Amino acid sequence: MTRSPFAWIVAPPRLDHAALSPLIGSADRAVGRLDAFVSLMPCPEHLLAPLRIGEAMLSSRIEGSRTTLDSMLGSSARSSDDDLEARAYLTAMTGAELACTDSLNMEALLEAHRVLMEASGRGGRARPGMLRTEPVWIGRGGTIENATYVPPPAEDVRGLLERAIGEAGRADVDPLVAAALFHARFELVHPFRDGNGRIGRMFVPILLMARGAVRRPFPMVSRHLESNREEYYLRLQGLSRSGDWNGWTSWFLEALRIQADADIELITSLIDLREELLVSMAAAYGGRVPVPAVDGMFGRPVFTVPEIAGMSGIPERTLRRFVGFLSSEGMVEEIAPGSGRQAAVFRFTRLLALLRSKY
Repeated sequence: MTRSPFAWIVAPPRLDHAALSPLIGSADRAVGRLDAFVSLMPCPEHLLAPLRIGEAMLSSRIEGSRTTLDSMLGSSARSSDDDLEARAYLTAMTGAELACTDSLNMEALLEAHRVLMEASGRGGRARPGMLRTEPVWIGRGGTIENATYVPPPAEDVRGLLERAIGEAGRADVDPLVAAALFHARFELVHPFRDGNGRIGRMFVPILLMARGAVRRPFPMVSRHLESNREEYYLRLQGLSRSGDWNGWTSWFLEALRIQADADIELITSLIDLREELLVSMAAAYGGRVPVPAVDGMFGRPVFTVPEIAGMSGIPERTLRRFVGFLSSEGMVEEIAPGSGRQAAVFRFTRLLALLRSKY
């Protein structure tokens, strides 16, 4: 097989730590602030769910997906492959977090890929959960002669990926630097036929958690990467063309810093919205507020009353009264009326408006 002019570089050289040190420090501080903030926030399981939803949508969009918040959160039987895979991203991410509490591992990567790619009809062509066994190339035109990047041969993939996983856990490498290097090496190795970008981005915060840099897998970087998609691609190309690992690492550290600060801002807005709902409902109902139901709406912004009842343990009759109040206040709206045994579907309008402003 003929190599493209931009042959692979999969083992990063020695970094210029003196030059990187200020960036490492500022990124470490920002991620530390986010981790402390998350550890003190109310009901993190539900209030962090919107960030996970946004990550799944934007990581998919980077790859050309047309999924939107509304289509991704819908439950139509005619959902597109884009929407099915975006929803599966959430499932895959949750499983990967549980599988990597102590360290990154090959099994978690393969399982995440399986869950992601089996969700849609087209995903089967990507051989879900299996490393590629054939040559691939990246670029327009459909031929290797027009490729902008040719990843390593299939027979080298497993060894290169295992090496990248092992080096990502080195105690003498700062966790944020390890995340920057692992993400790039994963994309350069290009271990799967499809889904490499999404899996690579999914494991950035998971690696940070596995390394002990954070207690929950944040920041998730796709919001910043999607906003700077062209530079993201150019920086990765810089690795394959000239081996600019210092430039890539500097840029990715700054991306982590910016995203950590942006996450604190968004989480603050989510906490404020939650407080607004609780205060409004307390004023209307004399302090009797179904707090678990309010929290559940953050975790499931498109919902039915029976779904929230199942999550919160609050009777449906009580919840219908509160949902009616929220609808009258413009915080919630009915998007599909109930019919027979089919419950009405509601949308948490205020939350989705906030997410659309950020994602």
